[in-house]
Amino acid sequence: SINAESYFYSYYKITEIFKHNPQIDHIILGFSYHNISSYYDDYIFGKDAQSILLRYIDILSFESLTEMNLFSNSDLIRYILKALISPSIDYSYIGKFVESKEKFDEDSMKTRINNQFFFEKNVRNFSRINLKYLKKITKLCGKYNIKFTLINTPLNRKYFDEIPPLFINTYFEIIQEFDLTLIDFSELYLSNDCFLPDGDHLNTFGAE
Repeated sequence: SINAESYFYSYYKITEIFKHNPQIDHIILGFSYHNISSYYDDYIFGKDAQSILLRYIDILSFESLTEMNLFSNSDLIRYILKALISPSIDYSYIGKFVESKEKFDEDSMKTRINNQFFFEKNVRNFSRINLKYLKKITKLCGKYNIKFTLINTPLNRKYFDEIPPLFINTYFEIIQEFDLTLIDFSELYLSNDCFLPDGDHLNTFGAE
């Protein structure tokens, strides 16, 4: 579990894990409605890419760095070199579960919905690169005969009701088009006490 991980990064993470763990026979990957939103592009090559990229820099290929236009972004290159020369935090790409007892907050949820699904009051586009790499993960698992399952984790009911219908419809079209296996907990009823303020992550109580 790691925050803001797009399928672009998941692909290289899974590839690296496969190299050293041939015993793996099943990959379970989170797949929610916001994962198909262009909101994710900011974490790949946009304004929020800096700290995210540093987690994965050791496992990314030259091809991937070219695709994210890294070599034309001198500010990002300088930031990465400085961080690698004098690391101040652990940039592990593996992730972990961070315990939290924070509780749902409707204002925070509305901000989250607005960021994920809207841009300047218009419904966002879909993330071309995230969908491309979701398909690559599917093919990678097929190549190694590894079972691949997606899981849509529980969502607060108020959050779910604010998701634009276009995203919900397209989400299930992608499931069908890519012939994916989905475990869907998005409409599982859980109380507000189970969610973090944003409404689309479980807190420790909710996870338990």
